[in-house]
Amino acid sequence: MNKITWLDGNQIQITPPKRTKKVTGTRFATILGLNPWSTSFEIWCAITRLSEEVSATLDSLRDTLKTYMTENGLDTVTGSEHKASYKKVTSSRLDSAALKKELPEIAAKYTKTTETRRFLFV
Repeated sequence: MNKITWLDGNQIQITPPKRTKKVTGTRFATILGLNPWSTSFEIWCAITRLSEEVSATLDSLRDTLKTYMTENGLDTVTGSEHKASYKKVTSSRLDSAALKKELPEIAAKYTKTTETRRFLFV
């Protein structure tokens, strides 16, 4: 697991894991179709699992950082390579459900239908 160290001046230091996972020569050969004992799909599954693990770690670190910033009243913290900000943002959006309910003909007139393909891997 990563270690977080809080430094003076609203700075943060994150120590990466000791051993990083990567695309090895064996995996690379499989991706190129040169490994008869494994398939590209198997490698894709393994890398997808790794990506999910990394994503979960990043989410945890992000939550820890946001908690620290909130508890200490900070909008911004800086590290050796990155800067994080956690500020309130105000935005205005169209309530399409209310528009469809109250003015369905206008909602229908300005509704744009698009088609796309969605890839899911479960």
